[in-house]
Amino acid sequence: MTHVEAMKGFASERYLLGEMSEIERYAFEEHFFSCSECAEDVRAGSLLREGTKAGLLPQPQARAGRLPMLTTGFVPWALAATLAGIVTYQSIWLLPDLR
Repeated sequence: MTHVEAMKGFASERYLLGEMSEIERYAFEEHFFSCSECAEDVRAGSLLREGTKAGLLPQPQARAGRLPMLTTGFVPWALAATLAGIVTYQSIWLLPDLR
């Protein structure tokens, strides 16, 4: 396989995606070990694939040692309960000077 054939046939992309037959794969591997441009293309494609996988994986929900109660769903309820308590306190107890 020559460099021109590899570029025209998108060999590095097909190699990384596993879309080559065994004969094509051996021919391309023989070529890219001697061609610095194709080796760099395969290296960059591999890094891109790994980076994409890492970015699309779901993040862990809870870490060890973290309280499960302190999540974003808890904060609005805590604020609402605090405000309700303040409003109730102010409506029940009035200062004598304000009457």
